[in-house]
Amino acid sequence: MPIVVEVLPEAEFDAWYASQVSTELVRQETMGNDLTHEELMAQGETVYGTYCASCHMANGEGVAPVFPAIAGSAVALGPRDDHLSLVINGVAGTAMQAFGRQLDPAQLASVVHYQRNAFGNDVGDTSQPQDVINLSNGQ
Repeated sequence: MPIVVEVLPEAEFDAWYASQVSTELVRQETMGNDLTHEELMAQGETVYGTYCASCHMANGEGVAPVFPAIAGSAVALGPRDDHLSLVINGVAGTAMQAFGRQLDPAQLASVVHYQRNAFGNDVGDTSQPQDVINLSNGQ
């Protein structure tokens, strides 16, 4: 995974850092809020495009046998908590990495919601950040 380091003058760094802290505080303050289907789909599509589409393709069809399809898959059509758990914890011995430490609960909930309600899956259930938090805490 490539890493980019950008060196900034102190004043520019301070401005950038302040914007990051502000954004993170807003995310933390809204973590307990329920998101609408539209909000989950919009954020989920962004997260999917950033973290999932390179393996599972933008259309959810995957690249067999290494990267299975999400469209019509048993995971996307099965129990929501199993799907959340897979995305949070990954699958040992496969290319499916764990995203639980890379994404926050809102991102995790939205990408699972998107996968379950895009690509013709239309499961109709909802994943919320609190569901991710509860599952991560064994509840």
